[in-house]
Amino acid sequence: MESRRGQMGRQSEFWLRLGRGAAGVLFPHYCVECGREGSVICDDCRLNLSARKGVFKCPGCAAPSVWGAACSTACRSRTSLDGVMSAAAYAETAAREALHLYKYSGILEAGRAISGVLGGFAARSQPVMGSLLGLEAVIMPVPLHPWREAWRGFNQAGTLATAVAAPLGLPVRSLLRRRFGWKRQTQLDSPLLRHRNVERMIFLEPGTRVPESVLLIDDVFTTGATLSVCARVLRARGAKRVWGLTLLRG
Repeated sequence: MESRRGQMGRQSEFWLRLGRGAAGVLFPHYCVECGREGSVICDDCRLNLSARKGVFKCPGCAAPSVWGAACSTACRSRTSLDGVMSAAAYAETAAREALHLYKYSGILEAGRAISGVLGGFAARSQPVMGSLLGLEAVIMPVPLHPWREAWRGFNQAGTLATAVAAPLGLPVRSLLRRRFGWKRQTQLDSPLLRHRNVERMIFLEPGTRVPESVLLIDDVFTTGATLSVCARVLRARGAKRVWGLTLLRG
């Protein structure tokens, strides 16, 4: 039998989704790029965004590199990631503003818009990602703390992970966990502070079996602290290849 807490959670989610849907009807969306009424990202701006080839920079030094791979021994000692790819630069207004609408205002259409952007990029990059990751890879979203995910109603990394699963033909497994942190990564300017902040929060439950090849999904790559700590935790449990894929690159 479902617990009272579970029933209350389902009811809260129902009313939350109903309210957001009603808001979309009463207050029509406008394209975050050009202002055209009708959708968060209009068809023309979506087409322009899909024409972008992506951002491929070393996760250690941010220099352009082949498919975003760590480009030197020094960089490989600086990060636990093999490399990272991003669908667009943070300067891209349409993707950035759509992400903010979804992440901070819970606009579901914005979530569908960013899912389309990253899903399209994954589809175009599938041959490369397949060769880098192998057939047995799994997709893994960067976790939110359960309280924050419950308050928000979703984990944006989880939404994006689901969007890339079909075009890449890989399963999604949410194995990583996150302890509560009083300071968000966005509140910290220093890469060192970001790294120290997140390394205390990411963990795996005892006994968790980790696949050898993992594609980590997050919304934004800024300093890379979060993805790198996630990769380090996974490697400590046996992962051999860990790549990152994000919507935006800062």
